[in-house]
Amino acid sequence: MPAGAAQKKLSAPEKDDNVFDVPSTHCTAITSDHTSCSAPTPGVPHSNVNHLADAARNPKSHTNYRYLGLAHMQDLAKGYADQTRQLRLQGLNDSQKFMHTLTQLDDYQRLVMAISEKDIPRLHQIVNVALRNGASYGASDLDIATLVFRLGGSQLLFTLNHSLGLPSICTLCTRSTFTKLTPTIGPICNEQLDENIRSVMLKSHTGITTQHGVSLMIDEIALEEMAVHFSKYNKVAGLCWKHSHLIDPVLRTYESAVTIAKKIHNGEVHLGKELTVIGAACFGEDELYPILAAPTCKTEDAGDMEGVLARAIERWNATRAATVGPLWSFATDGDATRHAAGHKLFLKTPYNMPGLNTLTGDGEVTLDFDFKHIFKRTHPFSLNPKLF
Repeated sequence: MPAGAAQKKLSAPEKDDNVFDVPSTHCTAITSDHTSCSAPTPGVPHSNVNHLADAARNPKSHTNYRYLGLAHMQDLAKGYADQTRQLRLQGLNDSQKFMHTLTQLDDYQRLVMAISEKDIPRLHQIVNVALRNGASYGASDLDIATLVFRLGGSQLLFTLNHSLGLPSICTLCTRSTFTKLTPTIGPICNEQLDENIRSVMLKSHTGITTQHGVSLMIDEIALEEMAVHFSKYNKVAGLCWKHSHLIDPVLRTYESAVTIAKKIHNGEVHLGKELTVIGAACFGEDELYPILAAPTCKTEDAGDMEGVLARAIERWNATRAATVGPLWSFATDGDATRHAAGHKLFLKTPYNMPGLNTLTGDGEVTLDFDFKHIFKRTHPFSLNPKLF
């Protein structure tokens, strides 16, 4: 065989059917009994062979289709199908925008004609139709509608939509983003934290390429003291998380409701006075992502709060939330119970950083405080220097 000619043969079947012998580029001949050639390079694959193998595994984007394998052809077909669907959807969205713009132009023309002709009934009709179609709604209108919906429900929003022209519930759902948070029913458990971290935090940070430092924050907000029935879970909510283990919140029979009512009346279980909320915030962003909402009866001690803080950090690290960014700090409000829990968790490991707080918690998580409460504590001293 001439030197440099391409030649290959299958190895013996008893060795491996998937192994090929590739002669050296300096090969001059090959024997009839398939022995090695006179100038072999055993065990050392040639650079041309490696190049062909790499080209077969990872073909370049400009590679001709005739040189691609079946798997790569399937990937290309799938990519083109996805691109076609995206372009089709973009075309539908653009056509809808064009039609909406043309409709607005027609409304403006009719409005100008009604004003020029001083046709008051026609003017009222044009404005009412525009309001019903969701036009002319600004951020303040959506905020008012959201407040009405949260305080009075969909029926009050429906009434004010027809009487005052506020955005309807459909317009509100279309133009606003609502965060769905799983409430704490019963004791605080891992499943509730995991579900909220996945649905609130991870879904809003899909496809991120740059990590941000994360700070967990805990505080309490006002809560109406009442027991409510969550039909989705068929459970009674609104009871304090610390003592909810004393009852079964599932309403199986009438006796279940009577038992819960007796426990509340006897003081064994309490209605939540406030709502303990833990939220996650990324440094460099303005959004806050709540991951826990638990009713509290305000009887927790430092040990209870230490368990809540440690559980929140544990679930953050256990889920894929660490892909969003590492925990840098845990901020608390002015509550002395949470201060004691924070000092025990986050002021125990020395860290070599002169001039700053040299004590951190596990994973170098530092203790932080809400500036509002710091200002509240220092404000009396600024008014009266004698208090120093």
